[in-house]
Amino acid sequence: AHAFTTGAFAKEARVRVKTAVTFDKADVIRSLKKGSPVLVWRFYREAREVILRGYAEQRKSNPDVKLPDPNDPAERKGWPKYDKAAEDSGELVTMTSVIYGYNEKRGEFIMLDAMLGEEFQKLWITGEELKATAEEVFMFE
Repeated sequence: AHAFTTGAFAKEARVRVKTAVTFDKADVIRSLKKGSPVLVWRFYREAREVILRGYAEQRKSNPDVKLPDPNDPAERKGWPKYDKAAEDSGELVTMTSVIYGYNEKRGEFIMLDAMLGEEFQKLWITGEELKATAEEVFMFE
């Protein structure tokens, strides 16, 4: 369903869409440098979004705050991933995010998540987490 919807958008907008089932950091950065935002369908769990929203809120008053180390196994354990039982219960869903920037120094992407409400539309996330949680990625050319 996602590919059909994105394909229809690309046709209407007269752009080409490159679809990938894995998040490739270099490809996404190239797309962003060309001025094209990237859509990503990623796995969502409320508990993880609370952490990302908390980080975004802290960053407003403390620009030096950092996301937890993406190489820490305890950190990775909290990232949402596909789980049939969680999907069936509604605990795990797929969310559409629009990635529109990258901070090379911090290794973080900034994205919009409109369903989270206006105060949390701008979230920061690492490429490692996006790679682990992305279901599908769409880059427009």
